[in-house]
Amino acid sequence: MKFFKGQESHNKTHGMTGTSTYKSWSHMKDRCLNPKCRAYPRYGGRGITIHPPWITSFEVFLEDMGVKPVGLSIERIDNDGNYTPDNCKWATYFQQNKNRSSNTEFPGVSWDKKNQKWCSELKRGGKRMLFKRYKTHLAACYARHQAELNLNQELR
Repeated sequence: MKFFKGQESHNKTHGMTGTSTYKSWSHMKDRCLNPKCRAYPRYGGRGITIHPPWITSFEVFLEDMGVKPVGLSIERIDNDGNYTPDNCKWATYFQQNKNRSSNTEFPGVSWDKKNQKWCSELKRGGKRMLFKRYKTHLAACYARHQAELNLNQELR
């Protein structure tokens, strides 16, 4: 790209801005580095970091991870580990759900290691309807169940 006759741009790009691979990289950085991000407490807020070369270079991330396959997203193999080449892979939503922190048999309820509390979460259509922490597993399960019943009543 020339700005004016004889001058070349020093900002060469990879041409992948806007692709799903680039968005995954950008969202990963947001979750870990931006305290204003909604997901920050579950990532950067609990100490999850990013491989330093990935922070500054999409190209290095792309070289290590490859292009994001359709229907997959980035997963940390060790859910308590960092975003590093040896701890990340592209995975389905189902595979990632099985890798959540202290997953329980009750859908939408998990153990928050950092806060030492049970979390109850309910999402519909990508929108979070419930996210609260409880002292007991039973209280979290009950809250999740009640939220689901209430939501189903509203949908009728």
